[in-house]
Amino acid sequence: IYISKIRELKEDNDLTNVDLGKVLNCTPQNYGRMESGQQLFSIENLIKLSNYYKVSINYILGNTTDKVKLLHNYQFDYGKMCNQMINLRINNEYSQDYIADEILNISQSMYSQFETGVHTIDVLSIMKLAALYNVPISYILGLDGQE
Repeated sequence: IYISKIRELKEDNDLTNVDLGKVLNCTPQNYGRMESGQQLFSIENLIKLSNYYKVSINYILGNTTDKVKLLHNYQFDYGKMCNQMINLRINNEYSQDYIADEILNISQSMYSQFETGVHTIDVLSIMKLAALYNVPISYILGLDGQE
């Protein structure tokens, strides 16, 4: 879903893969793979696009049709996101094994690396966690109050 919104924003702004590769600090080919779904957008790249287009993450992800312009850039703190993930899991009494196996279909070791910041979590995994906990994605990312 969010890939079509990213494509729409690119077309609406008459941009190319070269332009957006520069925004995300990657090659036009890498950007093309992300936009085509062959490679997942990282959380950092999603935030960079949101800041670049001045739209909310929820708009890009299709959680709202309200294209309100951001007044300022998101200030992302990966450590804060990791703490949010840990606190949500503990407060909801889930184990890392449960989330890894039943929700994300990954190893417990990989999920542990997401929570500790050793490995970067992808956008689809964050979307699944937000659905599990019934919270906005911006809450997990630690961006609440920045929209």
